[in-house]
Amino acid sequence: MQKTKKQLLGLAGLAAVGIMTAVAYTMPTPNAAALTGPVEGISDEGYAHGYDCDNSQPGNECATASDGVELNITVREGKYNARIVRPRDNSVTTKHLVDVEIAYEQVDRIETSIEYKNDAGDTVTKVINTFSPTNDYGTHTFQIDTAAYSETDRDYKLTVRGYNPYGAMREDAVTFKYRAVAATINGAAENGDPKLEVDINEEVEKISILAYDKAGNALFVDENGKEVPIILGRDAIDPKTGKILVQLPFEKYGAEPGEYTIAVNAYNADDEIISMVTTIANYAPALPETPNTGSLLGNLNITRVDYILTGLIAFSLVAGFALYLVCRKNRR
Repeated sequence: MQKTKKQLLGLAGLAAVGIMTAVAYTMPTPNAAALTGPVEGISDEGYAHGYDCDNSQPGNECATASDGVELNITVREGKYNARIVRPRDNSVTTKHLVDVEIAYEQVDRIETSIEYKNDAGDTVTKVINTFSPTNDYGTHTFQIDTAAYSETDRDYKLTVRGYNPYGAMREDAVTFKYRAVAATINGAAENGDPKLEVDINEEVEKISILAYDKAGNALFVDENGKEVPIILGRDAIDPKTGKILVQLPFEKYGAEPGEYTIAVNAYNADDEIISMVTTIANYAPALPETPNTGSLLGNLNITRVDYILTGLIAFSLVAGFALYLVCRKNRR
């Protein structure tokens, strides 16, 4: 009787599974409403780009299939870009001719503009270059002559705008400065004196160099406290680098460790200041050498671990020998 009940229950379970399978098979799948062919109102190009209908854009009205299913199309902008490779952001140039390099990707028009303030202090913006790429990827180069905008020191902002075939736009911008002189700190000498590199253009006849601590006190002064700038002419230009290389005499003037502002003034042939720049030098004087005490152990290349291990071995040997003597005496 028990065996018959089990067989009936098993048959009932199999029947339930069969019914559930049949019902699931007859249900429509989620993809049943998907279109497998072209729909009137959507071009082949639209399918190729994966466009969906967007009623907010003229010419992209929604298309409706014969079964009444509405397709919502979204126009994707795609991957496109235009960015400035040169000049670098916040860079300083001493040349009137500035090289510009723009990297682009999937754009059909590039527009470059420059922005600066004129002598009256008014902001001026000009489109200086347009370009229509014939390749999907590449670079576009040209030059800017800053002398066309000003012969003197000036700050500039360069903006590039890349437009894709659908009119969308992306932009990139950098700022750069034109100066007759540029200065940077490049390392330090063995005694800690900062090494200064100065780049000048053909308009500069000489430069003067001064240094100030954080409180604004001049470092290069004489015994009366009067500033004594370092003066260098064009004859100081290094023929290998084309720059003026200077080791600033911080140790000589007893500079304290810390941060200093280095000011470099550029003069023309009429002894007029035509440009001035500043840079930061962090001074850390070289530490004095530790005197040699003449210790024998100080001349040996032995680490602290070696000392400890040697002491433990010696202690073990002495302790072992002591135990040996005690045990020998007890035997007697």
